[in-house]
Amino acid sequence: MIDNGEMVAILPEVLESNVQRAKHVARWILGAPVTVKGDYKFPMNEMMFVYQDYFRQFISPQNAAVAHELFINPVEMDLFKDEGLPRTEKLCYIGKAPLFGKFEEKDFTKHMTHITRDFPMYYPKTRWELSDLMKRAKALYTYDSNTAISIEARLSGCPVVIIEDERQKTSPKKDKPGFRLGFCYDDKGIDRARSELGDFRKFYESEIAKTKGQLWNFVKVTQNAV
Repeated sequence: MIDNGEMVAILPEVLESNVQRAKHVARWILGAPVTVKGDYKFPMNEMMFVYQDYFRQFISPQNAAVAHELFINPVEMDLFKDEGLPRTEKLCYIGKAPLFGKFEEKDFTKHMTHITRDFPMYYPKTRWELSDLMKRAKALYTYDSNTAISIEARLSGCPVVIIEDERQKTSPKKDKPGFRLGFCYDDKGIDRARSELGDFRKFYESEIAKTKGQLWNFVKVTQNAV
């Protein structure tokens, strides 16, 4: 709500239109389009926010030019941390990959322990169980590169191997270099990715430290809507 009593609707990118017919809209870009090609385009009278600067590439240049960054950490930092436990298994996460077009899981990941987030088939069922699984994993192989699970894994001391699909291969990688620490694209890069995990946590904590200022900016922008 802004000072004159009018409401501001905060809408994610997946709601392509102003379904609430709100007079004031703050559009928060939280992910890439769920298509092989195509960007989001929103009316220029909407206030634009991106979860990471990386997501500017998925909106029109006109929207991107006026977008503000608003990063809010979704991960429990005291839960997802490396505790030096023995690491014995490999994990796989398919995630949103089937939404981007024809999908077929590769043979080498089929025998791995799969993390699932499709209701009601959640595994592991609790956040504690998920963190414990990641603290004991050698690596997480993911077909979905845009997921908080890859952050949770790296914070837990588990390097992430991205299995790229056609969309990911052609998408420009414009995110902050720090977000790519602890990532690799095949088994050859796992040792390098593992060596970067400490630096990734420091980088991620530095991003969290910016949130307060970004939230105050969000308040300022929305309050100045009229």
